[in-house]
Amino acid sequence: MSDSGSLITHLRHIDVAMPNFAEQRQFYTELWGLTETADDIGVSFLAAEGSPEQCDVRLREDAHKRTDLIAFGAAGAGAAPCR
Repeated sequence: MSDSGSLITHLRHIDVAMPNFAEQRQFYTELWGLTETADDIGVSFLAAEGSPEQCDVRLREDAHKRTDLIAFGAAGAGAAPCR
């Protein structure tokens, strides 16, 4: 693999689970200023104003705290470290 600069260009979104779902949704919308773009029972999709992503944070209600997924953007398909 050649060194062509940074392979990761940005954080696309992070998906997290937690037992205190309503409290966390309030934190992200009221303190961080994210907008809820979609929701379902126990799931909320939140986006920052002007973000190119459909959601920046996905909250999911669960009995245990955990990170479900962290997604990064890459410079292009050729920038992927695994082929």
